[in-house]
Amino acid sequence: MALPTSTRTWRRTQDGKSIELVTEPLPQSLKPNEVLVKIHAVSLNFRDVAMLHDRYLVSVIDRGVPCSDAAATVLAVGSAVKEFKPDDYVSTTWVADYELGERSGAMGGDIDGTLRELSHACAGAFVGGRSLYY
Repeated sequence: MALPTSTRTWRRTQDGKSIELVTEPLPQSLKPNEVLVKIHAVSLNFRDVAMLHDRYLVSVIDRGVPCSDAAATVLAVGSAVKEFKPDDYVSTTWVADYELGERSGAMGGDIDGTLRELSHACAGAFVGGRSLYY
């Protein structure tokens, strides 16, 4: 399957006080530990709004993508990813680059978040499975 070439993404504006919709290219290959997902739903939490108003303790990257929680479907996986396969249902964790040891970044803050159509991130940023009621 050919990977999508672009995605629509909501990014913080230059002043960081609002967001704007932009179309961005996607990488055409995944790193061995990455997963590409199609995002179906994103939640807006207090922390997401607080970050837009400089009222949260996590640093925020310039023109970053807000939000950290999402429900998604896996489109593709890197060569080293064993826990997911295409068509798996996943949700995000807010520590996008956490696999082992100490956390070094937070989704929607100092790492781009989930307010976009498609996202690629370290497999450790996702958890899988359906609820018993789905």
